[in-house]
Amino acid sequence: MDNAKTFRNAGERDSKQLFSSRDAFAKMCQLVESYRQYIDFTNVRKAADVIKILVLAGGCPGAYPEYLGVINHFLRYLRSKRIALQSVCVDDIRGFWEHKCTTTCYPSYAVRGRPKFIAVSRFILFLQYQGVMLTTSCDTNDAQICIKFRDTIERLGVGTERANTQARQSLHFLIWLRLHCISPGAINNQVLDDFSVHDCRCGLHMRSGRTDGRAKAQRRIAVQRFLRFLANQNPVFLDDVFIRDKKPLKLTPSALRYQAWLVDHRGLQPRTVYWYVIDLMRWLPQLGEDASAYSAEGLRTLAMSVFGHSSPAMQSRFIKSIKSYVRFRAFEGHCSLSLMDALISRPSYRLSTVPRRLDITTVNRVIDSCDLNTSRGVRERAILILLAQLGLRAVEVWRLRLEDFEWSQARLRIKGKGGRGAFVPLTQDAGDAVLDYLDRARPLSDSNALFLRSRRPYTSLGRAGEISSIACFALARCGHKGGAHVFRHSLATELLRDGRSLEDIATVLRHRSVSSTMIYAKVDEPMLRRLAEPWMGEQL
Repeated sequence: MDNAKTFRNAGERDSKQLFSSRDAFAKMCQLVESYRQYIDFTNVRKAADVIKILVLAGGCPGAYPEYLGVINHFLRYLRSKRIALQSVCVDDIRGFWEHKCTTTCYPSYAVRGRPKFIAVSRFILFLQYQGVMLTTSCDTNDAQICIKFRDTIERLGVGTERANTQARQSLHFLIWLRLHCISPGAINNQVLDDFSVHDCRCGLHMRSGRTDGRAKAQRRIAVQRFLRFLANQNPVFLDDVFIRDKKPLKLTPSALRYQAWLVDHRGLQPRTVYWYVIDLMRWLPQLGEDASAYSAEGLRTLAMSVFGHSSPAMQSRFIKSIKSYVRFRAFEGHCSLSLMDALISRPSYRLSTVPRRLDITTVNRVIDSCDLNTSRGVRERAILILLAQLGLRAVEVWRLRLEDFEWSQARLRIKGKGGRGAFVPLTQDAGDAVLDYLDRARPLSDSNALFLRSRRPYTSLGRAGEISSIACFALARCGHKGGAHVFRHSLATELLRDGRSLEDIATVLRHRSVSSTMIYAKVDEPMLRRLAEPWMGEQL
């Protein structure tokens, strides 16, 4: 029988069962714990004896002949390359996996393919846990650390299945660090990237082959939570807000200096600095790092390439961003300040656009499209009614707390734009929708936020953009574009058509100045029709 086939029948059968069952993490911990149990090697004279101990500890004694062939092959390869077993590194292991056998290494019928990966990886890990081979890991108690991590995130509200999956990914990460001889102090974003995309040949995990985008993201999220846990930080929440782990933006040296300059010399707020840096990283690769090579022609060429697929507002934003960056490089003495004049600011006109709005029938149809048989649909309907009937902004809905409702007086306290507080009358439909959500859809939680995540952990939504996303998906479901502000525009337009004055609309929308409400005069079709000159027709 073919050796590789025998290996799969005898050894990988146990491995496949190990990682496809619901208690995969527990069995993975059991395997690691069996590798780290102390074994007296005093009477061990041959490699075959070590291999026998290895397969017994791994719970797959039927794989002994195949492990014996693969590991003897590996040891012959090391001898042919004059590599001591104690000094083996990941490059040596990779070289063995990729090498072509010769008569000095092993006969031509040697086991090839995936069995070679599993046996060698487990052999190296076993020797590391036993202290025979050096390892950069500071602790051999990997399984117990990951069990504590799992219990911690489950206690913080992460679902049981997700907690087990992320704990298993964390143990996978520790094993990968061992095989690659990476110390805990050397972990950085590049290490996380390499782990997230690696083709798993660690010998203990369930997946090998090319990793899809979702699997990469899940690996990274699990490890980032695990690292926060190791640093004695809350792995799930930051200031009682659910942490959404994303791949950090890789900033160039000049971008890092620009970021510090915006804070230290321009005094900008962190959120503003963030968007300036985001804009910079979009076009900096095309512009280049060497500011001494910047020219007016180069800046105009870059602007034309950006303007080809940008709206007028984004064009103005680009000009503002690139002028700020040129000012910074001139401050450092790397280019001339006169380059700021290479681009002329794009003129913008106040009240030049028409607000996107929907008629009342369409708004009601969007609200009625919510699926009230699901908790998510009940939550979505309550959010849409607050946007449509009270004219709230997305950030105002996001900031709502349970104590903001004064039911006896039928009013709602909100924290508006710029942190300004206000009371808003609560309509019957809006109150009923919120009560329905509280009664049927809002999960039990210690959070006092009104709207919570629909999945565990049940905490407040991470940002106001999630309210806009809910509105956007609801509109798209009915064939319309836009976000949360469409409902605010639609309310103002409907009030105007009912004959309300701009002062009344400014009060409803909580505008500090009527000038902000003037844009809705453009959609007052009856008034515009009275102001328009009659068509002269045949008198021409």
